[in-house]
Amino acid sequence: MKNFGEQFKKELDDIRVDPELINRTLERVGNETERPEMPVATKRNGIRRVDFLRTAAAIAAAALVTAGVLFILSRTLESSKEDNSFINNHLDSPEHAEEQATPVMDCIIEPTYDANTQSQPEPSQRSALRRAGSYEQILQQLLPNGLIEGPATTNGNDPPELGKSSGFATFTDEKGVDQADTVNTDENCLYYLSEGIFRIIDIRDARDMDVISEIWTTDDPGSSGIEFFFDSESQKVWLIQSVSNYIGDESSVIGDPSGFLTAYVIVDIYDVSNPSAPVLLRTFSQEGWYVSSRRVGETVYLTTCKETGHYEHGDYNVFPATSEDRSEWIRVPADDIFILGDGPIESFTVISAIRTGSAGDLTTTYATTIRSETMYSSDDMIFIAGAGDIDATTAITSFSIAGGDFRATGSVVIPGNIIRSRAMDLRNDFLRVAVTEDTADGSGTSVSICVLDPDLNIQSSLRGIAPGNRIAAIDFIGDRVCLITSGDAGSLIVVDASDPDHLAIQGELKLPGYINHLYPIGDYFLLGIGRGTEDNRQIAADKLKLSVFDVSDPYRPTEKSTLLFGGQYGYSEAEYNTKALTVHPSRWEYGLPVCFLEAGVDGRSKKPFAGYLTIRVDDNGQLTQELLLNEGSLEYNCRGVYANGRLFVLCATGIYSFDSETFALQGTLRLEAGGRIIID
Repeated sequence: MKNFGEQFKKELDDIRVDPELINRTLERVGNETERPEMPVATKRNGIRRVDFLRTAAAIAAAALVTAGVLFILSRTLESSKEDNSFINNHLDSPEHAEEQATPVMDCIIEPTYDANTQSQPEPSQRSALRRAGSYEQILQQLLPNGLIEGPATTNGNDPPELGKSSGFATFTDEKGVDQADTVNTDENCLYYLSEGIFRIIDIRDARDMDVISEIWTTDDPGSSGIEFFFDSESQKVWLIQSVSNYIGDESSVIGDPSGFLTAYVIVDIYDVSNPSAPVLLRTFSQEGWYVSSRRVGETVYLTTCKETGHYEHGDYNVFPATSEDRSEWIRVPADDIFILGDGPIESFTVISAIRTGSAGDLTTTYATTIRSETMYSSDDMIFIAGAGDIDATTAITSFSIAGGDFRATGSVVIPGNIIRSRAMDLRNDFLRVAVTEDTADGSGTSVSICVLDPDLNIQSSLRGIAPGNRIAAIDFIGDRVCLITSGDAGSLIVVDASDPDHLAIQGELKLPGYINHLYPIGDYFLLGIGRGTEDNRQIAADKLKLSVFDVSDPYRPTEKSTLLFGGQYGYSEAEYNTKALTVHPSRWEYGLPVCFLEAGVDGRSKKPFAGYLTIRVDDNGQLTQELLLNEGSLEYNCRGVYANGRLFVLCATGIYSFDSETFALQGTLRLEAGGRIIID
């Protein structure tokens, strides 16, 4: 290799080429050849890198060097063609990547590592977010996915015709960002979606609650209400419904091939200023399965996922479409579809900004070629994340929503699998992401945390946390990342993330049982919800467990108190759904749906219990039970809401009103389809 370098320099002595370029190239080639002997797999990658540097040098002087140099170039190109590794295609330099595509937005990951972060270096990866430009370009990438090859069923030139807060706050990612839910309230009314019926309930008199209006979301076949937004200032409701159809001889989605399930999401916008007579203002529909949504002001951001399987190759119905007011469906323009990676396209993620009110009834829609499964939002940025087109990676796409704008800004692919939206957090413009990552030798898993700068470059990374374990729960408390791991030995791990350039583990607490959800209490406490046993055995940890953890000393986290429920089995929806946990607006009081089996009199028979639990946490982190309501109908997903000094517990069959101080029952409203029964 040194002989090659000396010969190459001699050939260039009389050629007008930037000498700095030559010296940099020769230096990099020399560095590659002088490295110590390495394992076979690593050595192979090093050889490929040298091949690439040869190519770069040859291209720089292609028109000026001798036929011998051209021969070396052709040999190198032939060698690079033999490499079909997707990872290698993404490890090329920016110059080489520009030959493959002209990206609109690029993120080249150049991670920084520090020995104290316990991280291991990883080759930089490239993720280009580029506009498709044409539907035909996307179809070429769809074909390897196994689409049915056959004649096109839709004219490519024509779009397809797919068919003609008073005391309660919903959960948010950040201040000013609202998440949809199945319950909300103002001073006068409860808003409740259950069993496909959206109800507005007068709660001014707790002893005489009254259903004053209903909206049925099940009138259309395959339709079901999911959740909704309520804005007390504008008195608007955004009612989100999912519609699914099995495609057979006839379909509401014209042009789709037969024999599979298709779906789209409807957002009906209502004026509820007169709660007894809601007025439909607008309807927006978007293809795909419902993923998530957020509301900032009077703009709702809707995310869906449309799968590409079962479509014949050349069928333009594979591309996602939207519809206004249930009129004709219009495909998302190809120029607004962003291609992430070079792998087969198995699905599209579709995200729309649905504006109402002063912003006008305008909608902007984009799509990406990655299946996104979770969504995180601040008041000026949205991040959608899901499995990348390389195994065991996560693709993250960012969108700016600052000042009412909505545009895609970047994309990145990082190693590991993300679990849910709470695994992302934006602080001081740095995005912190926690993932479960496969170990280098493929023998197991570990936990990793990445910090991404505003351009989605990796600022720092802490990898190899808790070998043999996975992320079970996570929360961010200011500059700290608190992780619950599960696997060989579950732990609470506290990570210092105050310096985005340097992440470090501060403390660890071994845990019996399992914790599936964390929620912050003040500045130093955490509420954990999961499973446990009275004797702290890891095996058969099946009682419902509530724990308070103290991280005021991050180097010595402790478990302050614990409550267990159930003689054998225990479960709460709040283990996996943050919105199922009700938070009192002014004190450390929490409510959650519960379901468990109580031990019978003989110690063997089991008595089912399903209802609602309310707990309090004092200044010392001690848990106490305040209310345990047995709803009596095996209802396991009751919800709670505070309003007007009362706690309302809402179940599918009825609504209960309690005094929020004494928990004395004040009134009950039994719900029936289309009617009501009041029980004093």
